[in-house]
Amino acid sequence: MIPKLASALAIAMAAAAAPASAALFTDDFESGLGKWQDKGTQATPATNGAVVNDPLNASNKVLTFRVLDQAGSIFSVQSFAQTAVPYVLSFDYLGYPPANPSNALGLGGFVGVGIASGDPCDCWLAGTVKGYSGAFGEVTHLVDDGKWRRYSITFLPDQAELTAGFRMMLEDFSGSGGVPGDAFFDNIELAPVPEPSTYAMLIAGLAGLGFVARRRRT
Repeated sequence: MIPKLASALAIAMAAAAAPASAALFTDDFESGLGKWQDKGTQATPATNGAVVNDPLNASNKVLTFRVLDQAGSIFSVQSFAQTAVPYVLSFDYLGYPPANPSNALGLGGFVGVGIASGDPCDCWLAGTVKGYSGAFGEVTHLVDDGKWRRYSITFLPDQAELTAGFRMMLEDFSGSGGVPGDAFFDNIELAPVPEPSTYAMLIAGLAGLGFVARRRRT
């Protein structure tokens, strides 16, 4: 491979790989709840949650809840800085057994960001209550249909209550139509959205590939 082509390819590959390697937090719950703490008491590992066998795959471990709660139930032990760069939060959610379609409150799974003493700003990102709105606007609706679904939500934690940093928070909402243990989470990941310079590097690398390819044809 000629040097210019190798250089352009390396730039493109590095830029393309950057988002995947930038995760600040991941948890698949196979090792328990050591990355989570209870609201208020900040007990670690969290006791409001429980790691159980996946209802659809007994060989997999997932998170559910021992209690219904509000303003957050368990929070990540790790905290994250408020920045001008958005974050993307990805996770798998299962509402099981499936909720009655006429129940607009769903089974109660909710995901957001806050502080360990409890959500100070209604900073929810996703939940099973249809049409629910909080500090970030209307939340992403989590579907309770008895199937695992993957969600990715981009947000900017710019609320004044989060200037000292934030933690991820999860709960089985006490105002829902469900019971403890019917909302499940797995494979949670938090990462910063790549800055424009990352995409510029990728474009430059791909442009370099195109330029070299044209030179070789002439």
